[in-house]
Amino acid sequence: MLSEGQSYLRSAPWTVLFPGLILVLAVLGVSLLSDAYSGNQGDTGSPARIRARISRKLAAAGYGTECESCAVSADGDASTCADSAVLCVRNLAVGFEKANGSLQTVVKDVNFTLHAGERIGIVGESGSGKSMTALSVMGLLPDTAGVTGRILLRTDEGLVDVLQCSKKELAVLRGDVMAMVFQEPMTSLNPTMPIGRQMREMLTHNEVHLPKEEQEKRLADALLEVELTETERILRSVPKELSGGQRQRVMIAIAMLLRPRLLILDEPTTALDAETRDGILELLEELQKKHGMAVLFISHELAVVRRICRRVLVMDDGHIVEEGTVREIFEDPKAAETKQLLRSLEGTDFTERMHWAPDAPSILSVEDLHVYYGKR
Repeated sequence: MLSEGQSYLRSAPWTVLFPGLILVLAVLGVSLLSDAYSGNQGDTGSPARIRARISRKLAAAGYGTECESCAVSADGDASTCADSAVLCVRNLAVGFEKANGSLQTVVKDVNFTLHAGERIGIVGESGSGKSMTALSVMGLLPDTAGVTGRILLRTDEGLVDVLQCSKKELAVLRGDVMAMVFQEPMTSLNPTMPIGRQMREMLTHNEVHLPKEEQEKRLADALLEVELTETERILRSVPKELSGGQRQRVMIAIAMLLRPRLLILDEPTTALDAETRDGILELLEELQKKHGMAVLFISHELAVVRRICRRVLVMDDGHIVEEGTVREIFEDPKAAETKQLLRSLEGTDFTERMHWAPDAPSILSVEDLHVYYGKR
C-alpha cells in the first residue's frame, strides 16, 4: 500500500499516511511487548551479564588459564610477544550458552603470534573455529558469546588487550590499526549507498579531518591501488552495479584506506571464479609487500593458503592441532586432522572436474539476455 501510494503523495497524501501510521503503531506495540518481556526476565538477559556468565563457565571448565609458555603480566604485556609482533593471541576461548544452560565451547585455548610483514593462514573444516577466532580479534563476537584469554594488538602506544577495550575504543582500532575483509562483499557493503559515500565513512568515522578535495583524491588513490581505474564511475555506483571481483576490490580498498597494521581476510576468494580469484590473490600479495602489514588469512581452500601464506595453523573442533611452515604442513603433516584435510585436496582442481559427454542433454539455455538498472 505504501508503494502504490507513492505517486499520490501530493494529490492524496492520506493514501500513504494511514498505512504508514498503522506500521508505526504495529512496530511500537511489538517493541513495548519485547521491552516488557525483557524486564520480566531481569538482568539475566543483558548482553554484559550473558558474556560474564559464559566467561565464568569457560574459566570453570579450565579455559583461558595462564601457562608458563604464554604468560601475560599484569600490565598487559606478554613475555612471548616480541617487538615485531603485531598480534598475540593467548589462551583464547569462546563459548555460547545452550538453551538448557550448558556450555558450548567453539574456540579452545588458541595461542599464536603474528609478526609485522608476516602472512599466516588458518585452515580447517567448517565449524572448526576459524571465523570465530577472527571475529574475536576484531571484537565482533555476538553479544551472546563469552570469551576468556588475551588478544594483544600492537598500537602506537604499545600492546592493547582487545578483550578489555570498550566499544568506542574498538571502533577506533578498527580501520586504523586492524581491518577485516569478509567473504561476501554484498553482505558487507550497504546495497543502497554509493561506494564513495561508504569509503568516506571510514575517514569520518575515525576522525580523519581532510578537505573535500583531498578526501576525493584519497578515495580515488585507494581505488587505483586495488587496480580499479574507473574511479569516478565506481565512486558514484552502488554495489549492485559492480561485478563480484570489483566489489571485493572495493572492500580491500576500504580496509586499506587508513593503512592498518593488521589485515584479516575471512574467505575473501571463495565466492569468486578462478580467474578473478587469482587476480585478488596477486593484489593482496602486492599490497602486503608494499605496506609491510601483517595478514591473517582464513580459508578452507588449502591450495590458496599454500600459495599466499608462509605459516599455517590447522584448526579442528576449536583447537589448533598443528602449526608450521607451508612446507612442513603440506609435505610432512603430523596431525591426523591435517592429513585428512590434505587428502580432501587431492583431485579437487576445478578444471579436472569440468568434463561432460558431447551428447549430454542441455540443462539451461540462455538467449538475448539483457540486464538494466534504473528506469530503462
